[in-house]
Amino acid sequence: MADPLWPVLAPASVDVDPNQTMPLLDPNIPAPEIKPEDIPKCPECNVGLQRPDIVWFGESWSDEMTDEIDEWMENGVDAVISIGTSEVVSTATYFIHGALGYGAAYANVNLDAEEPGKVRTMRKGLDFAFGGDSAELLPLLFEPLIGKLDINETSP
Repeated sequence: MADPLWPVLAPASVDVDPNQTMPLLDPNIPAPEIKPEDIPKCPECNVGLQRPDIVWFGESWSDEMTDEIDEWMENGVDAVISIGTSEVVSTATYFIHGALGYGAAYANVNLDAEEPGKVRTMRKGLDFAFGGDSAELLPLLFEPLIGKLDINETSP
């Protein structure tokens, strides 16, 4: 699959100075227009829309994908981040616990992440809970990588 999936999203791959905001994440820069004819079509049928490698709610992982992820994790996993999920979906939980089994640090970013039942299961000094809206927390957590997002700042 092409990276980025849509050429109009290429600015998301640009390396920027740590003190700058990535172009597609800067709320002061208008999002680029995506025309229907520019949306990639399925490379096999050239009719349906191409989609990212995402499993949406209610869909199942293929056995092939599960095997590929298991093989990838066997090579070592440093960290796993669970974002915006209650972790009751068996597939997500399977991969979280799989990564933890390989010694990965764990971060949970979710509205209920700091509830006592969730925090009690975390490993002291290795796991992290960030309770709140992931749309608000992620820019703060990734600020060292993407720069500070300031919605009041004007773009040059």
